Amino acid sequence: PLEGQVVKVVDTNDKFGPTGDFADYLNYITIKHANGEFSQPAHLAKGSALVKEGDYVKAGQQVGITGNSGWMTKPHLHFFVFKGIEESPGFVGLKIKFNK
Repeated sequence: PLEGQVVKVVDTNDKFGPTGDFADYLNYITIKHANGEFSQPAHLAKGSALVKEGDYVKAGQQVGITGNSGWMTKPHLHFFVFKGIEESPGFVGLKIKFNK
């Protein structure tokens, strides 16, 4: 992800499964960027966060390790970029931009 400040870390969950019943067991890290956007790598392994809330991370820095958590059937990484909005659900997803 881009550089920014870590605003949320959840990495205590070790449950996962193929239905929405497992959605609340997601491990993720949320990073706030200077442009007002947020990025969030999700489906991280329990205890794998390499950062804590309040840390400032640099672009390309490893922040965690993928694993099994939340609503999923096999290990993979979801990388979500979003900004906050007033209307429900309180955010809107953005197109991810990659550096070459």
